[in-house]
Amino acid sequence: LYNHPNVKYHQRMKRALITTVIVAILLGAFSLIYIIKDANKLDYLVVSQKINPDSRFYFGLKRVLEKIELSYIDNFDKEKRSEFLASLANRRLSELQYIVSTNPSEYIEKSSSRYLTTMGLLKDSINSPDKARKVEKMLEQHPAILTKTRDKFPFGSGRLFIQQCLDTANSLLSTINKIQ
Repeated sequence: LYNHPNVKYHQRMKRALITTVIVAILLGAFSLIYIIKDANKLDYLVVSQKINPDSRFYFGLKRVLEKIELSYIDNFDKEKRSEFLASLANRRLSELQYIVSTNPSEYIEKSSSRYLTTMGLLKDSINSPDKARKVEKMLEQHPAILTKTRDKFPFGSGRLFIQQCLDTANSLLSTINKIQ
């Protein structure tokens, strides 16, 4: 009876559902949303992470959970991929801001690299005007935030890494405008 294909399928689905619930709970526990006020009175919604790149063990665990969630989305809900990657890009931006504000310069290259990778994956996942509009709304403040973040560095490699992130954000938004 347990070798029947339907039973095996339901067992796999049950395991996938349980894994997803656990991942969602853990990822939800790691995030706290707050609003950063800009000098121009613009409100930017940025996800502040409780687990940041300088929390070595926990950050590694968080990244593994994010990869599991992305794998689940790729296997069971491909339509949500671009939205998930856009929310992940927001997380990467918040991690980059954290690194800049707390000044552990050893993490700026890694954090900016993760942001760039996420934006590249996101660019590849946008294949319709509807997805492009959703992603644009989620990322429209990135250039302004990255400009302010970059301007905290008068010179040096930190400024170059953040400038690269800014260029990538602008390029992605430009590509999105062409898709629409």
